[in-house]
Amino acid sequence: MAKYWVAVLALVVRLVVIVAEPSPVLEANSKEYFSLASHLRFERAFSYGVVHTWGGDVRLAPGGGDLHLTSDRAPLYPLLIASLWGADVPVRRVQVVNALLGSGSVGLVSLMGGPWAGLAMAFWPRVVAGDVDLLSEPLFTFVLLLAVYLWVKHRFVGAGVLIGLAVLTRLTLLPWLLVSPLLVLKRRELGVIGVTALLVIAPWTLRNAIQLHRFVPVATAGSGANVFLGTMKVPLWSGANSWEIFSKDLEGQRILAEGREDYETEALMRVAGVKRIWGNPFQWLINRSLQLVRFFVDPGGLYVRGVLRWPMKIFAIGSSLVLLVGFIARIRRAPFPVLAVWCAMVAVYVPTYAIEMRFGAPLVPLMLIGAFRSHSSTGRGESM
Repeated sequence: MAKYWVAVLALVVRLVVIVAEPSPVLEANSKEYFSLASHLRFERAFSYGVVHTWGGDVRLAPGGGDLHLTSDRAPLYPLLIASLWGADVPVRRVQVVNALLGSGSVGLVSLMGGPWAGLAMAFWPRVVAGDVDLLSEPLFTFVLLLAVYLWVKHRFVGAGVLIGLAVLTRLTLLPWLLVSPLLVLKRRELGVIGVTALLVIAPWTLRNAIQLHRFVPVATAGSGANVFLGTMKVPLWSGANSWEIFSKDLEGQRILAEGREDYETEALMRVAGVKRIWGNPFQWLINRSLQLVRFFVDPGGLYVRGVLRWPMKIFAIGSSLVLLVGFIARIRRAPFPVLAVWCAMVAVYVPTYAIEMRFGAPLVPLMLIGAFRSHSSTGRGESM
């Protein structure tokens, strides 16, 4: 019973934060998600209402714009927002749904790793901050953890469907998904899960090919920016100010000044990023190391202010070290699905994907399950 009360407690925590904080302002990523959602809801088109340049503005209100179709973002989160759209922009409704999804993730962590794992996630600052934001991490994390749970229970087709939906929310697992069918001789379920997930993604890939005349498996956002921005040196404790550092890069300024459409800019950034890595791989490794550490020890943004600054730094370092040590110490006891998904995500994060601290939030529940799980996973007779 304690496992379920932890999820209720997590929901209370998140709702308190929502009530205590002013209504969030739509900007940058969140505004793009809501723009796509509004055009889905009222125009039945996956569009920003404009020809969208990288980082450029979008139309939030439908009608009167250019229904220029896009593949910039993965479709599932905008579809969720569209389903919540009523007479007004559903900012608070989306916040509450994200809080519910985050609390559901806490329940799944508690179910797989025990109530102490769930309790840790219920109060983990970076996770709580993400669960009350207007971005896609809560949906991605919940769907991913539910897929892991079904995988542990040997429900491979269901796990594959959910992993496909997770990729339609965020692209993190797409590289692993593309190679997983090749590993079928090693573990049969990898082939089943991989093929099922690819079938779930296939209709959206076909949509992109037919409507946009380009091969885009899911989305283009981040496919080049993560590689390029991942080469830059971002000091620890820079918090949300990392984008100020990125914006000062001269080569990045030149690429953005060309004013190309978002997918073309992503391609230019990808080429520029690969050239930087090839030109100075040692410096790239140093920069990558700093950015990866920020996933766990840089609380960032809301949590680095005033009197909370140093307490939150100490908590971030201490809790992350405890989590890492616990995860490594019990790594052999972690269920194979937890390890497989964690390794797949880290394999993507290591060369790229360290732009924002929120990207590291989905790693936390997997590590908590591995760190707190008290009995060995044999693949048989597991009770959760």
